[in-house]
Formats: sequence, structure tokens, C-alpha cells
Amino acid sequence: AILAQARARTLKSLSPTLGLTDVCHTFDVVSLVALCVVSRVLESVALPVPAAMCIRYSISVPLMHGPQSPDSFVLRVYGLADVEAEVPAPSWDGPGVIDKIDNNYAKAAAGNFEGAIENGMDQYAVYFAARNLSVEQSRNATLSGWWPTASYVSLQLRYPYPSTFLTVPASSFDTLMSTGSSSAPNPFIQGNPTVASYGSQARCISSSTGEEAQAGSPVARQELQAGTAASFSPSSASCVDGNTLLYRMSQDLTVLSMADSPTGQCSADYLFSPAYGMALTQSNIQNYVNVYNFSWGVIRIQVPAVFNSAAEDVYRGSWSDSNLGGYDVNYFSVSANTAKDLPDPSLPFTVNALMLQAGGMMTAEGLSYVLFAPSEVVHSIARANSTVPPKLFLPRVGVMAYVLAAPSYAFMFRYKEPSDDWSGSPSNVPCMSTLMEMNASVANCTTLGNWAPQITRLDEVGNLQELADSVK
Repeated sequence: AILAQARARTLKSLSPTLGLTDVCHTFDVVSLVALCVVSRVLESVALPVPAAMCIRYSISVPLMHGPQSPDSFVLRVYGLADVEAEVPAPSWDGPGVIDKIDNNYAKAAAGNFEGAIENGMDQYAVYFAARNLSVEQSRNATLSGWWPTASYVSLQLRYPYPSTFLTVPASSFDTLMSTGSSSAPNPFIQGNPTVASYGSQARCISSSTGEEAQAGSPVARQELQAGTAASFSPSSASCVDGNTLLYRMSQDLTVLSMADSPTGQCSADYLFSPAYGMALTQSNIQNYVNVYNFSWGVIRIQVPAVFNSAAEDVYRGSWSDSNLGGYDVNYFSVSANTAKDLPDPSLPFTVNALMLQAGGMMTAEGLSYVLFAPSEVVHSIARANSTVPPKLFLPRVGVMAYVLAAPSYAFMFRYKEPSDDWSGSPSNVPCMSTLMEMNASVANCTTLGNWAPQITRLDEVGNLQELADSVK
């Protein structure tokens, strides 16, 4: 087997008092490629960051002549602090060209919600991709750019022979100061300063894109940043499953959908409930899992503690028994996705955890609700030019709820960077090898307890008032 290691950069001397430790993470891809990057662990309390500083990320990717080299990659960015923030395209000194394959923030601001189509997109995400990375001689190439003020960032590499994927988390990226090559603490390692703590970051990004830093849509910005990262214990009420099954992706479906997960594993980043339109693209899926014709209903969600990238100055890391102040998951959302060949509702299609945690949206026990209804009904209450879904008051529980258009493809729940120790992580749902076995991969009261999202279809409901009154 041919092994190629990226160089492990020696930390520049920030200060011997910072307690920096190098951790070299080696990833093995079918025993062919090892990718070694340096993480920096800040063991003391994060130090104040001068407001004038900005930070960049960098990662070295080994490219080899022949089938052992990656042929493409995807850079994912979720949960930007500002709905109108610009994420500049990263720099790449290797072969191929980087494309911004989707910026659903910008599209939504322009009234375009096509990111809802099929299973690939979240409304609050930006994706970059590069293809055709073949080289004549083996060498390393570097991907770099400004750290975005976001809740989750990852790099996924695809190796074609055999088809395998490697996900590199943000915590393994190198971090550099904007003023030269001096190293800086990685903003996705527990105890380190977050990107938001660098007061000039937005200005550095806007100067690189040629656009002025913007305050963002007032309504959207308020709703997207209003949540709290406070942790809530699961509701003490006995868990009762809804009438709609929610599945973890099988190993083969994980690869087929290019889910953000290493090859050979079921993705722990997604749960989904398929609609009738999924059968149009996933052949015979209806023979192995339940497929639904969604119309009216409600989703009850025990809201996890997430990373609020707009408001936190110190990154608190993943929740565990030894880190009770950590995050259950960095980013959580539910999207109502549309099948490609079926009518597009052209409505806001994602609700994330910070929106669910905002004032008036969540009960004292940490429960929030998302309603769904036929698209023409949702259009009747949607605000003009709004990038967030409309809301209804639920009189029997005393909170507001967002209303999504019923999906024709699937309800997709995204869990970005779930804690290994959190009982609500999709990793606690059994992992099956193939789609044919996926009926044994159900997220419900047995596998996730009260953390399992409960989808209840209400076919007897005929209008929005009846829908709101049905929630108790």
C-alpha cells in the first residue's frame, strides 16, 4: 500500500504558558492513504483576543499519481452567524477548480428556495466542491481560506478506487493569523476562542470578497441568533412514538448520498422520513421502508444544546460527563425537501435549533414544535420576502411553532458534530449495511428516548386552526 502523509506543522511559539499540545490525527482510507494533520489543544482558559486580529484555516491534502489520490472534495459550512454573511471561496493550489455549488443563504435572500429540492441541501448552509484532482506527480496541495463564523465546518474527500470517503473535521484544520504565518488556536477545539471573538473577522472577509460587511436581514438575523446554547434535560413525560417512522441511513445509502461520514459507516449526521417522491429517485425504496404522503401534521422536538456561533466567545466542545457545559451537537435542523420532478413550493424549508430555542418557541421542558401543511396553505400565511417560515400559536401548549410546506421527498434531520456521549445522537440507532435492512434502523423511543423527533401525521385536520388546536 502506498502511504502519503501531509506534513505535521510545528507550532510557532505563541507562548509556553498557553499549554498547547500537538495531536496528530491519522486517517486511513482503505489502507492506501494516511492524512496527518495537526490539531492544537488549548488546555487552559481561552485568552482574550485582540479585536483587530483575523484568522484563516489551512489543510494540506496529499495528492498522488494514480487511483490512490482523491478525485474530488466538498467543503461544508453550516449555521452562519449572519444570514447575509458572505463565505468567500477558499484558495486551492491543487488541480481542478473550486465551485460554490450552493449558497442557500444568498438564494433565500433573493427569494429562491431551490435548495429544498431532493436530499442534499439545508437552507442555512454553504457548499464548495472541487473535482478532477488528478496529478502527474505525487505532491501535497493546500486548501485555505478565512474561517467563517459558523457552527460547523468539514472537508470531505472522495477516493474513486474503490469509492470511499474521508471526512476531516474543522478541529483538525490548521489555524493561522491573518498577519503572517503565526499559528493561532483552532476555534473548534474546546476552550479556544471562537471565530466570533475575533472582532475584525467580518471586515477581513468582506475586504477579500469586495463586499461591505452587512448587518443582515433584521428579522432573519434576530430569529437565527436568538437561541441559547443552554442544555435541557429530556422531558420527563413518558416517550410515545408518533405514527411516522424516522430512519438512520444505511451504509450503502450513506455512500450513495455522499453523506458527511467516513466510508463503511452509517452516517451519524442525518435521520430522515421518506415521502412518496423519494421513490422516483431511490428505486424500490418503498419495498424496504415506509414511504409517506405528507399533508398535515406536527413534529415534536426535544431541542438539543447547540453551538451559537454568533454569540459565544469560547468554544465549549462536545457534551460529556466530564464536560457538562458542552454541546449535544454543533448544529441541528429539520428540512422539508421536495422531489425534483414534483411541484416546488418555493417557501422557506429549514428550521434549526437556534430558531426553535428563540423566545416564545420552546416550553419550559425544552420542547419545540414544527407544523407542516399543504404548500398552498402555507403560502397563505407566509410573509412576503421572508427567509424564515411562518409561525402559528399553539394554544394548548402556549408556544409558537414554525410551519413548513409538507415535503414530497423527505423530512431530513441534520445533526452536525453530535457528541459521542449524547443519548440523542443518531449513532445510537442501529447501523445496517444495506437499504434492504433499514427497517431495523429506526429512531424512536427505544433507540433515542425522548430525544427522538416525533412526527405525527394528522390526516383528519382540514385547516390551520384545527392543526394548531391539535397539538397538546
